Amino acid sequence: MGISESRLKKRAVSPVIATVILVAVAITASVAVAFWMGDIASQYTKLESAKIVSVAYTSNNTIEVKVENVGTVSANITEVMVGKEHKPFNGTSLVEPGKETTLIIYHVEWVSGQKYKITILTSVENQYTKEITAP
Repeated sequence: MGISESRLKKRAVSPVIATVILVAVAITASVAVAFWMGDIASQYTKLESAKIVSVAYTSNNTIEVKVENVGTVSANITEVMVGKEHKPFNGTSLVEPGKETTLIIYHVEWVSGQKYKITILTSVENQYTKEITAP
C-alpha cells in the first residue's frame, strides 16, 4: 500500500470544534476593534462650550458676568470684551465642565437703556456673546 498506516490513524479537528474556534477569534477581533474605535471617537467628542448665564451692573462702573461651562472640557477664559473694547477682569478664568464662575469686569461706562454686547474669548479662540440692556 502507498499510504502508511500511521497517516490513516491521524484525525482532523471536527467541524464543530473548528467553527467554535473561528467564532471565538472573530468575536475577540471585533471587541478589540470596538475598543479602538471608541477611543478614537472620544478624542473627537471633547467640546468646549460656555454660556453667559447672567449679567449684573454694579456700582463703580463694574459688571458681574456669571459664566457656566456646558461643555465636556475645561474652558480657559482669556479675554472679555464689552462692545469692541477689551476690558480688564477679575475672577477664575479656568472653568471646569459643569461649573460656574463670576467675572468682574472693570472700567465699563454704560448708558441706561442702551444695548451692549458682552463677549468672552477662550484660549481655543471660541467666542461666547450675550447682548444685554443697561439698567
